[in-house]
Amino acid sequence: MTIGSNEPKSEQIFHCWKFDPNERPDIQQVASLLDRLINNNSLTVEQSKNLQKSTDTFDDSRELYLNSIESSCQENYKINTSIPSKVIYKKRKIYSKDLTSPIRGKPDDKRGKDPNFVIRKIYKGQEVACKYISNDEKKERFFEFLMELSECKHINRFHGTSTIEDRNVMVFEWAERGTLRHLYEQKEIKWHYKVRIALNICRGLIFLQVGNILHHDLRCQNILITESLEPKICNFELAHYSDRNGNSSSLSIDQATAVDALPWLAPEMLTTFRYTPQCEIFSFGMLLWELAFEKIPYQGWEVKKIKEHVINGGRERFTFGDSTPKIYQEYKKMIRDSWKQEPQERTSFVKLLDMLEELHDSIRYMFDDHSLDLPDKAMDSLDDDDDDDDLELPDEDTSPVSINPLEKSFKNTDQKLWECFEFQNNDISELNAAVVCL
Repeated sequence: MTIGSNEPKSEQIFHCWKFDPNERPDIQQVASLLDRLINNNSLTVEQSKNLQKSTDTFDDSRELYLNSIESSCQENYKINTSIPSKVIYKKRKIYSKDLTSPIRGKPDDKRGKDPNFVIRKIYKGQEVACKYISNDEKKERFFEFLMELSECKHINRFHGTSTIEDRNVMVFEWAERGTLRHLYEQKEIKWHYKVRIALNICRGLIFLQVGNILHHDLRCQNILITESLEPKICNFELAHYSDRNGNSSSLSIDQATAVDALPWLAPEMLTTFRYTPQCEIFSFGMLLWELAFEKIPYQGWEVKKIKEHVINGGRERFTFGDSTPKIYQEYKKMIRDSWKQEPQERTSFVKLLDMLEELHDSIRYMFDDHSLDLPDKAMDSLDDDDDDDDLELPDEDTSPVSINPLEKSFKNTDQKLWECFEFQNNDISELNAAVVCL
């Protein structure tokens, strides 16, 4: 691919961002173009500055990085990800003899409930998590999908499959601190670590969006945390590829999962039943709120009440305490920009990344990675409800409900809630279907 011409134009530099690698110029061609542009005075001072900035983040639709070169193509967009290639990633078969028990056991070496236990093992000197699965040949393409996602360090790495006591297992990297939800329920997470966790989750989500992949179930329960407080996006059972319009393909989930995911769903998801990248941004905003206040959104509310509240423009409250650092204003803005009622008015992941990078840099001095011990959470700090925000909750009927009334309410009035995952899209590729076969 050549970008040279007798009359160079600054727009030709955008050839560097071609989705097809074969259509991009090499570095010598870029240097030659820049040299001729400068010599011909074809670049303004501002354009010259912009062209010195770089980004590793691209979106197939170009919506994220062409809207604003100045704001979205800055030097701090240094993401350790790459566009997923079309190479088929073969699942790795791990011999059961290579999975050994840890020399020193821990109380949480077995997590979860039967039959979905996750067991800690050692594989090639590394701690790994072995998750039981059923014997289903249709999952082969799903395993290949997981291998592809493992390119990104912000996504829980999939090592391959094996067997333990004649049962099939998937082998993932081990996250010592468990889920982010478990961590905030048990430990005090300081604000600067919350910002870094949010930043790295955002990086992982950009990796997914560049590959036209929508997670569908963003919440702290689906984020694992390592010993060094690094987040890993996990649980891709509902993940799906999006089409050229950004819509996800058809998807079916059970009632329990639909009820669990409701507090994080965008309002248009509850009315039009279509999941788009803007829905993913909304859910990320709800995840940021959950991380900030360390509790489930709309906790104790019935399904119908949550649905009506969100559809009518209601959101959760911001109840920052006096001890919250000044950075909470920027954090609050990110959440509000993410959960706006109109999908087209919501911010993008790239802009959120920019804000998180800037926020992270402003508090970098607060980090001490040599001391990552988190204090246990005090019991009296679990439920602080201060009324200091202009996002108003509806009636004060927030008493907890038992599981039976919840299920009854769901069945009687919200039958379509889990049907909202049944998107009418006939253009489903073979790999799309494989992604949700687990």
